[in-house]
Amino acid sequence: MHEHMLISVMEQLTRVEQEIRRWKVLAMAAGAGLGLVVLLGAAGGKVAEEIRATRFVVVDAHGAPRGGLHVGTDGRSSVTLTDQRGRPHALVFVEADGRPGLALYDQAGRPRTLWGLDTEGTPALVLNDQGGTMRARVFVRADGRPGVDLYDQTGKLIWRAP
Repeated sequence: MHEHMLISVMEQLTRVEQEIRRWKVLAMAAGAGLGLVVLLGAAGGKVAEEIRATRFVVVDAHGAPRGGLHVGTDGRSSVTLTDQRGRPHALVFVEADGRPGLALYDQAGRPRTLWGLDTEGTPALVLNDQGGTMRARVFVRADGRPGVDLYDQTGKLIWRAP
């Protein structure tokens, strides 16, 4: 049964990784497009040498915010993509200490997937349930060994490999 569960988790991981790749490309394209729009719009067709701000907001044709580029007071920089209601669905970020990450949100705006590096610089993928409770974590330890943790609905560890 554990092998079947691990295969199921690995299949889900593969699907999530494919989704993450799509969102990363979309976020990078949005960030590049945002930068280009800001540069061209601010310069009236001329390319400015430099534009400085702590926040840029991208709006749709109706003026509703749909994404943005932001640097917080904590030093975290991020690109956020939102739906028509302003709820986040993708967040690409770099923490003040340089650790990158990607968070994906469900239709209700709840974080469901987090992919990034921990404080030791090791990669991890976290999958949350609809309530925001971590249910699975796939990671690579500092010594290079992979690991998979599964959690119950209360967040209690119920299975670990290896």
